[in-house]
Amino acid sequence: MEAKLKPIPLREGTDLSALANEVCADKEPRVLERDGRPVALVLNIDDADERFAKLANSAFSEDWESEADSVFNSL
Repeated sequence: MEAKLKPIPLREGTDLSALANEVCADKEPRVLERDGRPVALVLNIDDADERFAKLANSAFSEDWESEADSVFNSL
């Protein structure tokens, strides 16, 4: 069964809305971190494909930063 993405409405003037606008404008994905660990990936919807499945899996490895760099550099 294919998972459905849960939409989250954005209100203008919030930090999350500003981040979404930046990502849409420059097409550069962002990794959100808490305590130095990745917790979420924000990317332009046009760039969401199988390349980011690899990145999501690598985010939990010890060497996630170099793996993420290799995925981003391949875009």
